[in-house]
Amino acid sequence: MDFKSIIRAVKNLFRLNKDRYVYRNQNNRKWAYISYIPRVYYKKRNSLWFDKHQNRKEALIIGEVFKRLGYNYVMVTYNKTIECDYRKYDIIFGEGPCFSIMSKRNRHALKIYYATTAYPEYQNKMVRLRTDDFNCSHNAHLTYSRLAEASIDGFFIDKILQIGSKVTVGTYPVELQDKITLINQSSNLSYTVDSRTKLQSYDRTQFVWMGSTGSLLKGLDIVLDFFMLHPEYHLHVIGTMDTDFGEYYLPLLKDATNITLWGFQQVGSNRFINILENVTFCIYPSASEGCPGAVIALMKMGIIPLVSSIASFEGINSCGLVLDGISVSSVSSAVEWSQKLSDNEIEERIQRCISLAGNRWNLMNFEKEFESYMKSVIASL
Repeated sequence: MDFKSIIRAVKNLFRLNKDRYVYRNQNNRKWAYISYIPRVYYKKRNSLWFDKHQNRKEALIIGEVFKRLGYNYVMVTYNKTIECDYRKYDIIFGEGPCFSIMSKRNRHALKIYYATTAYPEYQNKMVRLRTDDFNCSHNAHLTYSRLAEASIDGFFIDKILQIGSKVTVGTYPVELQDKITLINQSSNLSYTVDSRTKLQSYDRTQFVWMGSTGSLLKGLDIVLDFFMLHPEYHLHVIGTMDTDFGEYYLPLLKDATNITLWGFQQVGSNRFINILENVTFCIYPSASEGCPGAVIALMKMGIIPLVSSIASFEGINSCGLVLDGISVSSVSSAVEWSQKLSDNEIEERIQRCISLAGNRWNLMNFEKEFESYMKSVIASL
């Protein structure tokens, strides 16, 4: 046994290993291996940590559903391959390198890939394409950010549970698409803006981009390039920039008084709510994410989405707009479209955003959909 394995064994003994959580009921005979986010079981009292991303509460629900269906389970951090063991499992569920390794070790298990982004090879292709194009057009040397850690070997996957839309499904090879079932994610924003308040406070010249790592992949460069040339509009940027991306853009933004960089903000905090009080439109020309959680949270704040095709969702035309591409000209066309909307059209779309986001993307619906899916899949065995 090597040194790392000894340290891990000691941590497991004293329940200090937050990369692994085990649920066991002596009445259960079947085991599931879940490659996802076990840290949720060690952070239950930290509400601020849970509010940072919707997948954290969803991880607890995933474990609870397996428990209700009569399974013992081991949940491990998706990319900590030291947590790949040699127990024989009935179900392998999740994503990342641990999912891939355990799927190969358990060829007779039911293997369900939980996809929270587009097809990994598609995402990596877009990361390289967007970065190479940016470096060429801006004479820069930014590095690749948000490359997927593991590829999908279709031979070791029985089912795919996909967050996103039909467009997301289209990023997969044809031979995998029949294995895919879509599921609606929840939202990390429990607050929903009062529609009457929003209708009195919105300003059609106020826009927002919100995201985390992967600045180029999520199109922040395109958004900044447009708004730096259009001081008549105001852009709020919520979230962190990749380090080298920030080094390139921050000097250029010093004189851009119409662009406010807020950095990371706790979703649902008073400051977050105040920042968005007057904002009317969200610009999100992502090249990979399917129905991003950031867009859902902004819709709950009564903000109209102007997003790329890959970031769109079924029903978007009733409340927002799909960009005609991922470029500055596409953002320009979307902004022009937004300014031509009548007050009545804007107010109708604001109300639809609030209603749709609140009713479709919530934790209760996620739990119902996930449990229904697992029951159906298990019954078909």
